Amino acid sequence: MEFMGTKGKRKRVVLVVLGLACLTLAGVGLIRTSSRHHKAQTQLKQQQALLRADTLLEAGRYEEAIPIYQEILRHLTPEIAPDLYGEVQRQLATCHLELAKSKDAAVHLGAGVLALEKTLDHLMADSSSEEYAMLQKRLGAAYSDLAIFRNPRENYPRAIRANQEAMKFYSLQRHPDQYAHLQKATGLAYQNLAGVTDARKNLYLAKDAFEASLAVYSPNHNPFEYGIAQNNVGAILIGLAGYDQQVGYLKEALKVFEAAKTGFSQEKHPFNYAMTMNNMGIAYNHLSEEMHSPAHLDLAVDAFLEALERFPEDGPPKFRNIIQANLDQARARQKGN
Repeated sequence: MEFMGTKGKRKRVVLVVLGLACLTLAGVGLIRTSSRHHKAQTQLKQQQALLRADTLLEAGRYEEAIPIYQEILRHLTPEIAPDLYGEVQRQLATCHLELAKSKDAAVHLGAGVLALEKTLDHLMADSSSEEYAMLQKRLGAAYSDLAIFRNPRENYPRAIRANQEAMKFYSLQRHPDQYAHLQKATGLAYQNLAGVTDARKNLYLAKDAFEASLAVYSPNHNPFEYGIAQNNVGAILIGLAGYDQQVGYLKEALKVFEAAKTGFSQEKHPFNYAMTMNNMGIAYNHLSEEMHSPAHLDLAVDAFLEALERFPEDGPPKFRNIIQANLDQARARQKGN
């Protein structure tokens, strides 16, 4: 009977243990259910917040949208939800870059650049996609704008690298217009970089980029952009003439400016036409100095006069004053001769 009693106790112990196990498993089930519920609630709150921020962005209320996007990112990582993370960073970048157009440009450009960089981080494995190329193009433009306010020695090269990354997708054969736009942006970045470091080297690189855009821009296809590119090449040639081959570069610049004029309608683009004539006057003026030629000085005066005549009445006074100063200087030289 003792044996049977002992056996009975053991049986009860087993039953109790099994009962506890069932309760434990039931608890695990409740915890898992609670966790799923919490996750679902979190996702719902994220979706609602994202919808609210996107609505504010579309309404142009960028300052109100920014803290909402930032709060979403506090609870989001690229490892957990890479697509959503990238989308939120991209929208945050848009808010900052749009705000930079009207206030605190350097601050918002810096924040926009950072958001674009983070967006690109999770796309590196897909660097042949159009989305990747488009983001690199935006990043290049943002870095060029930021360079105007801060660290041009660093930010112009960053802009150039971003443009070059984008051009791995936007090739001349497949996307000629995007390719030409990126070459133009790269040329401007090199041209501006030449103003702060390695002037001669960067002017050559700028010239190469602008000339590459002329594979797309022509008097028949986008003549205005053709004129802009040629005008930039001519200005670069004047800059290079300060180092060597002065006469050769200046004569080449005059030919390029003549080509640039064909891209500008005097009725539709009077400002650009006037500035091209001003640049021609500068080239003639330098030639007159290098060749000791009064005839070229006369041509410089004529070019400056035409630039003033074509300059639009509502054009920026700053540039009218520049042309006038160039004309006055050339006329003073005429009198001195």
